[in-house]
Amino acid sequence: MSDRAERIVGLDAWRAMLMLGGLFVHCSITLDHNRLFYVVEMVSQAFRMGVFFALSGYLAALTLRRVPSDVWYSRRLRQLGYPVMTGILLLSPATWWLLTTDDGYAGSPLLFEWWHFWFLWGLLLASALLRLLDRNAGVWRVIIAVAQRIAPLTLILATAVATSVMFALAPPAMFALLSPRLVRAYGNIQLIVGYLPTFLFGVLAARSDVVRDSLVRSTRMAAMVLVAIAGCYATAATGLLGAGEAYVRFVGAALCPPLVFAILLRTAATIRHVPPIVATLTDASYTIYLLHLPFAALINTRLYPPSLPANIAYPMTIVLAGGLSWLAHVLIVKRFRLAALLLNGRSEQRSARQPVATAITANPAAA
Repeated sequence: MSDRAERIVGLDAWRAMLMLGGLFVHCSITLDHNRLFYVVEMVSQAFRMGVFFALSGYLAALTLRRVPSDVWYSRRLRQLGYPVMTGILLLSPATWWLLTTDDGYAGSPLLFEWWHFWFLWGLLLASALLRLLDRNAGVWRVIIAVAQRIAPLTLILATAVATSVMFALAPPAMFALLSPRLVRAYGNIQLIVGYLPTFLFGVLAARSDVVRDSLVRSTRMAAMVLVAIAGCYATAATGLLGAGEAYVRFVGAALCPPLVFAILLRTAATIRHVPPIVATLTDASYTIYLLHLPFAALINTRLYPPSLPANIAYPMTIVLAGGLSWLAHVLIVKRFRLAALLLNGRSEQRSARQPVATAITANPAAA
């Protein structure tokens, strides 16, 4: 196996762990909000989905080195499109129905609900943009030529600035084009467009070995910047910053993803093999992420008595929702082709003995 393939194993494992981190954010749904849930959400917002989009862009660009653009894009539409339709027609209505019985839920039925499926729509948009850019090789030559002359931390800062601009422009554009009701329902449009620069940052790192290597060499400085940001977040978590907390979180959500991505590139280069439990979770991560929220809504609204403290219910829900989603992957998705198509976008079953490194492109979040 090539060294490049070995590196993919590590990156795919990191991508899966970032995706599974969603359980810690979403499994508090309908539970009484407390400081723990606030801190978890704040930490997740700082880097989790931003790094996920950067890794997705990086791995998508690696795949495009091996297959024609049209072949990649048609497969991408299938891998993302079927789970999107499953979410719209089945999982989102089921989640909405479970939550309508909860007094704390104020949602209303729309054509469809984002829920946690917004990232699939984001990957669809990012994939369309990548295909458009990929059709014009001259554009990439110019971008790469410019990027190779920029210091890595400057390139990271430029990505953060672009992300900040997209984050800032999205809300007024949404209010200008949509009704307030739709803006409230589909507020994650801000994240979808905001993470496009981060996705393209990952693509650039894969397209240029010079850019990638310079990012890997800059990890010590990146770590120092992250420590400073973490200090700001810790101060914000205490409530001492007041209104300034919103600015800290805004800047952190833009700056942390490219910094963390650079560090993950370096650590992934040292990963040659992953433990069996990590490989198992990596393989099942897509299914777990799609199913865990409906399971969490079911558990929190139907299983627990009202008197159960939130801090006890929360870890129980993480284990139960994650475990049930994993069982669904093992017992249903891996055994039935239709389930694999609807939940993972795979038209062919993966061999149980096929190594993760060569099976990675079957996962839309990776390729």
